[in-house]
Amino acid sequence: MTVNLRHVRTLYNLYHGGKPLDYIFFDNSKWNPWIKYFYDLIFQIHFNHFLEFTVTFIQYYWIWPLAIQDIQTNGIYNLYWITLIFSYNLINVYIIYGLWHYFTYSIDDYHDAIKTLKDYKFNPINQYEGEEGKITLYREIFYTTLGVLHSAALQCLVLIGYTQGKIHFYEDFWTYPIFSIGGLMLMTYWRAVHFYLAHRVMHPYGWWSRRHSDLKGTIWPYLDLGQFLYTYVHSLHHKSYNPGPWSGLSMHWFEHFVYYSCAWLPLLYTSHPLHFLYAIVHCNISPLLGHDSYSISSNGFHWLHHHLFECNYGGRFFPVDSLMGTQIDYEDWIAAGKGSLKKTKIYLEEKAKLKVTAPNLSTEEQQRIARSKSLND
Repeated sequence: MTVNLRHVRTLYNLYHGGKPLDYIFFDNSKWNPWIKYFYDLIFQIHFNHFLEFTVTFIQYYWIWPLAIQDIQTNGIYNLYWITLIFSYNLINVYIIYGLWHYFTYSIDDYHDAIKTLKDYKFNPINQYEGEEGKITLYREIFYTTLGVLHSAALQCLVLIGYTQGKIHFYEDFWTYPIFSIGGLMLMTYWRAVHFYLAHRVMHPYGWWSRRHSDLKGTIWPYLDLGQFLYTYVHSLHHKSYNPGPWSGLSMHWFEHFVYYSCAWLPLLYTSHPLHFLYAIVHCNISPLLGHDSYSISSNGFHWLHHHLFECNYGGRFFPVDSLMGTQIDYEDWIAAGKGSLKKTKIYLEEKAKLKVTAPNLSTEEQQRIARSKSLND
């Protein structure tokens, strides 16, 4: 999820003594839970990415025609169209990420409203303060830049393939309206599934160390590919244990390669260029709010992944973590006493048992008993 009108209005309210907004146009919090769930899954999940759609459309209807015209006129080795693609991507990310960072982290020296924002921060410590904080910020900006350069290079390769007849797109979006619109919607869901898989594979699988503890100290534990990838690749991203706006794309070059591979899907069939561009712009922009560490912009789902490490590998809107048994909601972690992942899981197991064995107890009482058992375990 990335910046939308509600987030901007919420920041404005907080800077003028107001409160965060839960909605812009209408309040669906009191809807039937199943109706709300399917509304969020079918409609809201796409509304949340209006900014990505906007950036994608501008690129397709303005930047791409200029680049294609230059390739056709001056050839693929002309620097103008390459500079155009790289500049557009870098400018977008720097403006969007930079402005959000500025208004949420960088002005506390002279604006009292930032103190109000700290009340909504999952970890109240400002990870960018002091000399060590500056190093963290510069590291994140550096690796984010490398990611955007990877993204732009992939776009250039696709443009070359398209103009040279090696990659096939259909050009009129409205020739196949259902397929065209459905393809854009599909990219949102595909991104969620791909992100979960690409992310999960870079964390230790756990089953090896649990079942073969007697083999520690030998070569066999290295068969845990997730542990290997985490140690040499993904651990760079987790240096941002208290993440901020620039943390989302701060990752190893190999992880960038895996992360942006989701944009390859539209290249495997005859799609519209917007499908490819939306997938890659989505990769560029959507990590922003999931990493900014504020409850005004996210529900703590991915922040909790950085905090507890072995949970919440995907996004909250699309239920991949729920299906795979790796989901821990921020509210449950709070209710469990803000403990370790193990204690939180014990709390959830005990609460589930109480719903069956003691259904007459109130929700608060069930939570109290489950929390007590998890803390005493």
